[in-house]
Amino acid sequence: MCEPEAEVISKMIDSDAWCMFGPDFSPTLPFSEEDSFGLFFLVYKNLTVVPMQASKCPGIVLRFVYHHITTGPAILQMLAGSLSPSGNILIIDQEIGGPIKNLPGCAGAGCNLTALSTFHPGNPDAHAVPQTFVMQDIADAGMNVITQQPWIFFGEGYAYAITVSP
Repeated sequence: MCEPEAEVISKMIDSDAWCMFGPDFSPTLPFSEEDSFGLFFLVYKNLTVVPMQASKCPGIVLRFVYHHITTGPAILQMLAGSLSPSGNILIIDQEIGGPIKNLPGCAGAGCNLTALSTFHPGNPDAHAVPQTFVMQDIADAGMNVITQQPWIFFGEGYAYAITVSP
């Protein structure tokens, strides 16, 4: 994540800090298992990152992890319970068609699809999820879309951002 990206995230969720939902990169928690996902880090607009210790998050960001979630509505409802009263959720992910080599942090073995066993049912066996399936998950979770836009920090036409309120 770069500073301009963090600035846009801050504006979209209306907070200078947010919890990151994603895998805990611990040797004891394999990335491919959905239960290794959680709220592990609090990120500040200036890119300072600290371990998550609070019980409520000012906002929650899912950055290029939603395509690994197989139970979208349930995860969104769980995350809503971790938000402070005025908090929002921001989902940033790759649309079908984007080359995996362009994903942030994808260098060498980090992008080995065979090592990643869980994918969103909207696009099984692929490292992307169509917005239409994410939007359906949001509706099924009983949430509202606040904003929806292309995510220019990844690549034109390949990534999107959706801000959601519970």
